[in-house]
Amino acid sequence: MVRAIADALANVDGGWVLCNFPRKIRQAELLAQSGHVPDTVIELVLTEDQLRLAVHSRVERQIELDPQQADRRQELLLLHSHSQENYQEQVEPLRAYYRTHGLFQTASGLGDYEDIAARLIPIASDGQRHPPDRAG
Repeated sequence: MVRAIADALANVDGGWVLCNFPRKIRQAELLAQSGHVPDTVIELVLTEDQLRLAVHSRVERQIELDPQQADRRQELLLLHSHSQENYQEQVEPLRAYYRTHGLFQTASGLGDYEDIAARLIPIASDGQRHPPDRAG
């Protein structure tokens, strides 16, 4: 997977955005070894309450699409909650890796696309103006 992404990035003029990749430090290292070090890494974050509401909304949308799932509501809520906990545990080493390299930043993931983009653009633009020292 890293090779495919590195090959795709090799054909990109200017900046690039990856969503949910890399997920592991080794993937980040391989991407960097292929010459693709991000200017900045931004994680969209939600408070616990916001996350709980997002999980609840996702389950309700799932039930709207498949009403037969309604009697599994509690099970689905629990499943999504556990999935989020596992995700947090999986990506924490990657956060630390990017923090160590001075690349990691967070922004609120609450709001519609325009709200989130308004928060992300200045962070990404600043990363392009002040890229970290890549020698280290």
